[in-house]
Amino acid sequence: MIKRIAFLLLSFGLVFSASAKADTAQGTWSLSSANGSLQLEMHWSDGKGSQTNDHSGFVDAAALGIASALASAGQHATFHLHRDAGDFTFDGWLGKGEGAGNYTFTSNEAFFNALRSRGYNIETLNYKMAFATLDITNAYIDQMERLGYKGDVNHLVAMKALGVTPEYVAQLQSTGVTELDASHVISLKALHVNPQFIKEIASAGFPRLSANEYVTLKAMHVDAAYIRYLRSHGFKDLTVNQVVSMKAEGI
Repeated sequence: MIKRIAFLLLSFGLVFSASAKADTAQGTWSLSSANGSLQLEMHWSDGKGSQTNDHSGFVDAAALGIASALASAGQHATFHLHRDAGDFTFDGWLGKGEGAGNYTFTSNEAFFNALRSRGYNIETLNYKMAFATLDITNAYIDQMERLGYKGDVNHLVAMKALGVTPEYVAQLQSTGVTELDASHVISLKALHVNPQFIKEIASAGFPRLSANEYVTLKAMHVDAAYIRYLRSHGFKDLTVNQVVSMKAEGI
């Protein structure tokens, strides 16, 4: 009997955990045309200054079902956006190619419970909203884990926000870049270090550098032309640190 009661308690505990109440939040949104595309701006704050979430991205009016309302002279509209991490319901005004209003976000706790079991500690509402606004999916998480990037929520959010893909990592690997941990990949992507830049630096005499060295060169605006310029003025056999120092000194 004791074992039976313990089993029932455990079973109920699992049910309660799996059906935990979803988090909700209310924020503001606006739509505007930008270079022929439709840009969605979203803002949320907990009102205390401790949690905020701001997002900007391009959306498809037809996919959202708002194309006719957007083209109208002005009308009230409600539309929805589904993500693995949760759902957004938008309410407001649309017309003349733009719009604005309020939105409600409802988290998908089944999604976050599953992630917690995989080692991702996601508790705060702003992180849940970040997963949803950035459209961080199970498929994307699986892709990153296969590359060895697992368990760090901040790294995952940063990589998705910057557009790090498996293809980008593979391109870096193909050029011989070493030390490709998550933080280095994020820095490389943030500074727009791509295979072309790496090949140009290699052609100037610096092949197969570490990720940190490429980050330092790009951050200091050192390119292949600058390296060749130094060599044309008699500076031979320079190290990366020497090149960076000379750039910093304005040589």
